[in-house]
Amino acid sequence: MNIYDNINFQGALFDMDGLVLDTEKIYHRELKKAGKFFGYEISDEIICGAMGLCGKASSDYFYSIFGYDFPFDKIHNKKTQLLDKYFDKNPPKIKTGFKRLISYLKRNDKKTALATSTKRETAKRYLQQAGIFNAFDEIVCGDEINNSKPNPEIFITAAKKINIDIKDCIIFEDSFNGIRAAAAAGGKPIMVPDTINPTEEIKSLCFRIQKTLWTL
Repeated sequence: MNIYDNINFQGALFDMDGLVLDTEKIYHRELKKAGKFFGYEISDEIICGAMGLCGKASSDYFYSIFGYDFPFDKIHNKKTQLLDKYFDKNPPKIKTGFKRLISYLKRNDKKTALATSTKRETAKRYLQQAGIFNAFDEIVCGDEINNSKPNPEIFITAAKKINIDIKDCIIFEDSFNGIRAAAAAGGKPIMVPDTINPTEEIKSLCFRIQKTLWTL
């Protein structure tokens, strides 16, 4: 028996970076490099606040800190170039416990969906490089929704795609904005911390906090 046997759920929704793929630390490193290339120091604290954001929410966040002269698109594109160069030589690693968990979910007829703020083109490439592109029943990406996390839209959309009521879904996340979105959606948020530990606010929103995706 494992911890999931005691949870009443029919579907499982997953974030990608820092949760399924061990990419978050690399993202942070390359974002800092890209910022420095254009003369900006981007701290860990700032990056923490940006985790889970996509599209306009992401650019607005950085403008609120650095002002509207901040070259968001140029830095974003530079970061993407650095990441692509790195992952072409070093395929993204799969986080501990993911394969055992996804196998368990399939054996028990639980539906699964990936709900990532990353653009589909990029997400597909990284999942293919890691060899798990076909692991999920459905995939929803940041460029396919109107509202970024912490808005719950991406999780509500993912639940609809697998035809499971969001209340019957466990939602795995590693970011604060992701947990806020999962809670607002009405699912059961499970935080698996990667680069940041939960605050009291985040703890209060979580159904459970665990060290890895698979825990006996």
